[in-house]
Amino acid sequence: MIISRWTLAFLRDKKVKLLKAEFGVKSVVVVLLMLSKIYEEYGYFLPWDKDECLLMSEGVGDGCSPQYISEVLNGCLSRSFFDEGVFQMFGVLTSRSIQRRYLNAKSKNVGVIYIDKRYWLLDIDNKKDVSASTRDKLVFFDDNRTVTSQNRTVNPENRTE
Repeated sequence: MIISRWTLAFLRDKKVKLLKAEFGVKSVVVVLLMLSKIYEEYGYFLPWDKDECLLMSEGVGDGCSPQYISEVLNGCLSRSFFDEGVFQMFGVLTSRSIQRRYLNAKSKNVGVIYIDKRYWLLDIDNKKDVSASTRDKLVFFDDNRTVTSQNRTVNPENRTE
């Protein structure tokens, strides 16, 4: 069996080890499913509510209750696995590292990268957060769906992807 470097790094991460120590090995499955849903469905964030929690508990199976999922999530928030401020304000799971991975993956594609500025955690002027080539592709939008880049405002109804 071949284990990727990302998997090894994830399992060796102090935050993951602490979650496993506090909530058991099933908590690692919960976090992996949360990350999978983030990357597969939204790219860099996941709206979280009671329904999402219920679906997550059903997805984990093995008698995993929504209460257990909530406890693991609270453990993730207290250890800064997800950004607590964004979660408290918007009910969204994201983090700086999730956003960096998303930008790294998307920057390899040609085209614009749309970002909801309400959830944005990175420093656009920090090359460790956002490379110069990626910065040129970023277009931010707000909760009114007004799309803006550094120098322009674009009507999202008329844009093409």
